[in-house]
Parts: sequence; structure tokens; C-alpha cells
Amino acid sequence: MYIWYFLQGYAMMELEAANIDRLFWELSRRGLRLRHIRRVSYTVLRAEVRRGDLRPLKDILRRQGGRMR
Repeated sequence: MYIWYFLQGYAMMELEAANIDRLFWELSRRGLRLRHIRRVSYTVLRAEVRRGDLRPLKDILRRQGGRMR
């Protein structure tokens, strides 16, 4: 499983949103999976995502008023 994840490619990022819970709900509704999630502060978290899920994640963040670094 981990080898396949490595071969497909992934991105490490910081997500910032005012309401992280609503962001998680929308990600799970769309079927996007985050791995190695660490909460940095109340509004910021670090996570890994598959390379193919970056574009849908950016669209969700744009609608939620969040940003990604």
C-alpha cells in the first residue's frame, strides 16, 4: 500500500481554513483522502494528499475561503 502511494505521487501541504471541520466534511463527501494529518493551530493543519487529488482540493478550498501552502 505504501509503495503504491509513493509511486503515484503525493504532496505535503499546510491547509488553512476558518472552519476545518467543514473542510473535512466536504473532503470526505467528495472522496478525497488526507494522510499524516497534524494540527498546527486551530485553523492550520499539515497533511499529505495524492497528486491526483490536488485540483479538487484546490477547488474545495477556494469555495470554503481557505488556502494551501
